[in-house]
Amino acid sequence: MCFGLIWLVFFIQDKTGFICMVSAATYYFSSSKDKEGSASVMQGVHYAYFKHAGSLAFGSLIMTLVTIVRMIVEHAADNVERGGNNAAVQVIACCARCCVRCFENLVEYINRIAYAYMAVSGDSFCTSAWNGFMLNLRHGAKFYFGVFFANMFIQMGKIMITCLNCATFYLIMKYGTKSLDNVTSIWGPIVIIAISTFITA
Repeated sequence: MCFGLIWLVFFIQDKTGFICMVSAATYYFSSSKDKEGSASVMQGVHYAYFKHAGSLAFGSLIMTLVTIVRMIVEHAADNVERGGNNAAVQVIACCARCCVRCFENLVEYINRIAYAYMAVSGDSFCTSAWNGFMLNLRHGAKFYFGVFFANMFIQMGKIMITCLNCATFYLIMKYGTKSLDNVTSIWGPIVIIAISTFITA
């Protein structure tokens, strides 16, 4: 039951990401310099449930197996670290954790590029994983440059949302409820709102 639940969670997560990728691909390929295209979310849903359901299930199965192996290694490492004072055993447990997490990140990366290539080309999971990996190798610098800028814009968006939420709170306290004078320091609530907003974003 636990294995099936983890697999289902990964399948739903991968399916949702794949639908977004297909929607972005349809928007990109239907756009031109003369007109702006449209994203077809329903085409993504159709592909996810009917055309590529097996590929998504296979990719999420691989991720489930790797996650379960990581959970077993984490549990064993915790037991080893609690059980003894042997420094060599603790170093081996730490190295095992690191290796399993690196392998999990590698599998997650391969799954993501496989789904992206599958959304554009329509190939199966294994073919898409190989072709997507080779595409990333050929254009590695451009991909990492794009990923860097995407992450930078995402962080800027999170900071902007946090600032706007804090400013909204301040304006509501000052003009909406007019209770700003009743508070000894506004910075405590603003810091709490900033942290919770940033985590949520």
